[in-house]
Amino acid sequence: MKHGLLRHEGWLRRAGRVAGTNRLHRGLVLVVAGLALGSAVTASAALAAPRASFAVAAEPGDWSNDLWLAAKSGDIQTFDRLMGHVPDSEPSDVAGAISHYQGHLAARDAERQTQIAKARKEMDDILAGADPKDADLSKALVSAVSLHESTAQRDRAALMAEPGIQLLTSVAERRARDAEGRGDWLMANELFYRLHLLYEESGRFKKDADRLNQRLALIQLYAPARLWQMRNDRRVADGESALPPYNAAADDYHTKIAGSSKQIIRQALSQAEAQHVESVPLRDMILAGLDAVEVLATTHDLDGAFPEMSSPAHVEAFLHALATERERVQTLKSPATVADALRALLTLEQTSDASVRIPSEVLIHEFGNGAVNALDEFSQIIWPDDVRQFERLTQGNFTGVGIHIQMDAERNIEVVTPLEGTPAHRAGIRPRDRIRAVNGVPTLGMGINQAVDLITGPAGTEVVLGLDRPDTEADDTTYSPVDVTLKRSQIRVRTVKGWERTGEGEGDWNWFIDSERGIGYVRLIQFTETTTSELRSAVSQMRDAGLKGLILDLRFNPGGLLNEAVSVSDLFIREGPIVSTQDRFGNVGGIRRAAQGAPLGDIPVVVLINEGSASASEIVSGAIQDVARRGELDAVVLGHRSFGKGSVQRVWPIPGDISAMKLTTEYYLLPSGRKIHRRPGDTMWGVQPDFDVEMLPSQITRALEIRQQADVIPLAGDAPQNRPDPRQLVDGGIDLQLESALLLLQARTEPPALVQGSKPNP
Repeated sequence: MKHGLLRHEGWLRRAGRVAGTNRLHRGLVLVVAGLALGSAVTASAALAAPRASFAVAAEPGDWSNDLWLAAKSGDIQTFDRLMGHVPDSEPSDVAGAISHYQGHLAARDAERQTQIAKARKEMDDILAGADPKDADLSKALVSAVSLHESTAQRDRAALMAEPGIQLLTSVAERRARDAEGRGDWLMANELFYRLHLLYEESGRFKKDADRLNQRLALIQLYAPARLWQMRNDRRVADGESALPPYNAAADDYHTKIAGSSKQIIRQALSQAEAQHVESVPLRDMILAGLDAVEVLATTHDLDGAFPEMSSPAHVEAFLHALATERERVQTLKSPATVADALRALLTLEQTSDASVRIPSEVLIHEFGNGAVNALDEFSQIIWPDDVRQFERLTQGNFTGVGIHIQMDAERNIEVVTPLEGTPAHRAGIRPRDRIRAVNGVPTLGMGINQAVDLITGPAGTEVVLGLDRPDTEADDTTYSPVDVTLKRSQIRVRTVKGWERTGEGEGDWNWFIDSERGIGYVRLIQFTETTTSELRSAVSQMRDAGLKGLILDLRFNPGGLLNEAVSVSDLFIREGPIVSTQDRFGNVGGIRRAAQGAPLGDIPVVVLINEGSASASEIVSGAIQDVARRGELDAVVLGHRSFGKGSVQRVWPIPGDISAMKLTTEYYLLPSGRKIHRRPGDTMWGVQPDFDVEMLPSQITRALEIRQQADVIPLAGDAPQNRPDPRQLVDGGIDLQLESALLLLQARTEPPALVQGSKPNP
């Protein structure tokens, strides 16, 4: 099936062609009773890439049009010149907005210099000491990453060549390898991860960071109590308070790997060999699977789950058999086959039975994950226990009670907000409620995923949440216990948000960031089955209220369903292709064309993107950009270069198992023929905005916090002062990308008809 949703029975019926991203990002992640919504939050700006040139035409002396076209063409010099010479004929609200904006840019640059000086001093002070400890080197790397992210893009190459950065890199790499050699996984992971952040563009330390992340993930899965102990020991050694006692509820690895079978491996590798876009040889997949098992066997902290791993002789025997099998695969005289993969697995199973006694399901699970990792970071085996999570991510709905939860600073599981119209919302669950128990099981010491597994369940079943509720809105030092019984139901996550909440209902949004000029604002947080219909409803409300310009905010949007990306693009693009695909042989097909008449094609639009905009959001922003560059749409793409996830994943069910294979089979092409996807070694990828606007990491963090708090559903009787006003994002110079978009549209749209004594929006 070429497009749309797969039609297989059961849970795969709605899996569809997914344009999402599962790359790990640093930053803020909220969990909606099991549904991750806030992925891809990063504090770094993408490096600038060469921009295609195109012709623009303007009427002589038309300042506002010239400003718009300067932004559209990325002509920063002309843009700055025009901003410095605003004609007297321009309305006062535009002149005032420009004055504020210029002040905010100056404040950003001053803050940048302060942050650079602070980070450089912290790093230099540590390096000046004699033989700094590993923990101090880790702190120095934090300072180096902060220094890198605070430095203007044009100056970063010179920064990385400085002797201090080079010295820190050399020493930290050596210490990281020493830490891994002695089994200090937390420190090795910490050092390699921060080195990877510093060298993320080149990918120099990616393999090291991935390997250590794999080790910790193995311990989390198979020996979670040991990982708790490691983390607790580290906290105590650093002078921090001890963690709450480990809670084993819903944390049994046997359940999580149940159903892992050789049939899954056989089908997954056969499909990968026949369909993967890069035609990765099966030999490479088998070797990657063996490498993954070697990481498993050399992570000695797993001996709590697999006691025979505590015997060095048993581990050595297993590793010897693994090395022999690796050599056999490497020296095959003909292309490897699936039979060779199964033979390798059988050898590992037989050797394990006589040595380390790792269960067959564990070997199969880790071999399969490792083999598929040789393909790309978006292909994966969807094991039986992964089905529910995969369904949530692709459909945008799940069965639960409907709450955003997060871990607070004291590791309590805290409610961020209930979702409107859900059991939690109707029962009066409030932001800042702490979940102390689920069905009588204490949550103290649990991780987020453990709590999610307990809270979610079949529709119609009941769950009792034991809450600790703050006694007052302004005080979180005293709490009162509250027990709430909820009936689980199907939860639909709304993916279209407006400028400011006006009530508790699904459509209770103020959609205008500047109502006097008719400038609307919508944020798409994901692309699910209902995104286009939600957006159409919002547009209808804005049209009725006099919409004249629109900000489409796709920042931090990780993607979703292709069909929704196409239908959202269709609202802006009148005719022609929106997206197509290119297969492993270079054939172009799967062309999706505009077909809905572009109800938003007649107004100026600014699309906001950043490094967290991936996949479906890149298709939308890239298609709008291409069509605008042809002069068929009045739009500017603004922000930072997008993530670079432009590959097609198709999902095949594995016969006989409740599992599937998600496989990258094609690359997406924008209307101009551009590829979005970033492959190893690429220097150009994603969607490069027409106009780059830098924000400091501190600004991004503050903007996210304000936006999150402002989006909380107001409680009955809640005073407005208890929730932040999103206007401070613009008025306070916090969100410079949003402020730039608003300024451009204020200059582009007709001024409001002011009556005497009235005051325009700034």
